[in-house]
Amino acid sequence: PAARPAEPGGPADLLSAPGDEPEPARSPWRWLVPLVVLALVITAVALGWSTLFGGAGGRDAAPGAASASAGRSGTPGAQSSGGYQFTRQATDTQKNCAAHAYGDIKTFLSAHPCVGMQRGLFQTQVDGKQAVVSLVEVTMPDADSAASLKATTDKDGTGNVNDLLRESAPSAGMPGKEALADGEYASSVDGKVVRIAQAAYVDGSASSAKVDAAADAALALKLS
Repeated sequence: PAARPAEPGGPADLLSAPGDEPEPARSPWRWLVPLVVLALVITAVALGWSTLFGGAGGRDAAPGAASASAGRSGTPGAQSSGGYQFTRQATDTQKNCAAHAYGDIKTFLSAHPCVGMQRGLFQTQVDGKQAVVSLVEVTMPDADSAASLKATTDKDGTGNVNDLLRESAPSAGMPGKEALADGEYASSVDGKVVRIAQAAYVDGSASSAKVDAAADAALALKLS
């Protein structure tokens, strides 16, 4: 007998089985895009970290550079006046002026107490040599007592308010306590405020007109 033709299958038979389909070819560039994205993320994080923390770290890591720059533009604590460059060494503030004075000035300030006093110690160069400069600012209760204090201080042999050199312990590069007593003197009064300046060479050399000019220039310095 003749063979019966094969019956056509159902719709399912017309579809290839999953295992029979060829596997799609995988491109060798399939990892490129993720890698590029990852690299961009890492770069962004690194830049952000550098911006946030790199600047502050750089300033702290190189203090020498900052100091050199400050030195060129003006040493911290330095001031210019009358053609002289003054570098502040020390300052203090007192309420009891009489306790920091001697001679007739002590007597005057005991009878006429001050409101307050600021003192500063500076160094400067005069003719290529180091000079020490004192500036004392005494604030009196009124203009009359301030004028009287200046007039008394300007007289020879009446004493003075103690400068910081006189009251401080000896230190390297500074003269003895009495160095300023034989130095140049200058004073000014502005309302209730009296300013007293003294200047002398650190090495004890004889004074000069330029040292006297440095004392005059010191009257314009700031103490704070």
